Amino acid sequence: MNNLNGSIPPEIGKLSNLQFLSLASNQLTEEIPAKGLLSLSQPKQIDLSGNQLNGSIPPEMGKLSNLQFLSLASNQLTGEIPAKGLLSLSQLKELPR
Repeated sequence: MNNLNGSIPPEIGKLSNLQFLSLASNQLTEEIPAKGLLSLSQPKQIDLSGNQLNGSIPPEMGKLSNLQFLSLASNQLTGEIPAKGLLSLSQLKELPR
């Protein structure tokens, strides 16, 4: 926990070699930024749990082909899980609820 608040900055997508990202247990709000976080090319683990993110899970998450762990638990996300996007994550080993 870092007491981060506000939105996830789209500039995070410029961290081209980033493999592990944990922004868990903060006060992050707004939607998951498709043009930022989803622009990462090699992430293996993303943990956004325990925030106040809202909106739906972007189907573009299916493009994160190296992703092995994804946690979006304990947020205010709405809508359905984009099966078409997440089912293409062939390396995904863990998706906590």
